[in-house]
Amino acid sequence: MITRGHMFVPLVVIVYMMSAGYTPMYACIYSTVAVVVLSFLRQKTRMGFWTIIKALEESAKNTLGVAAACACAGIVIGVINLTGLGLKFTSIVLLLAGIP
Repeated sequence: MITRGHMFVPLVVIVYMMSAGYTPMYACIYSTVAVVVLSFLRQKTRMGFWTIIKALEESAKNTLGVAAACACAGIVIGVINLTGLGLKFTSIVLLLAGIP
């Protein structure tokens, strides 16, 4: 924490922005900018141009799986809302539980 504690700040940025009502996309963008800026505070954590480019490339590749999962979940939720299956399922569960 003494030598690289300043790199904890981007996590605080994400949590603050998400709790303040910003979208996850904006929170991640600002957090990424914070990582790049904060890396220049110490010589050991300083990133060069190509290191930044490679880090952005890796983060984009890792984001694809999460984005695909979120898109699939959005489609399922949309179908459940459009068909009314959610309300019917809730009614069935309440009926089986014996709650009027």
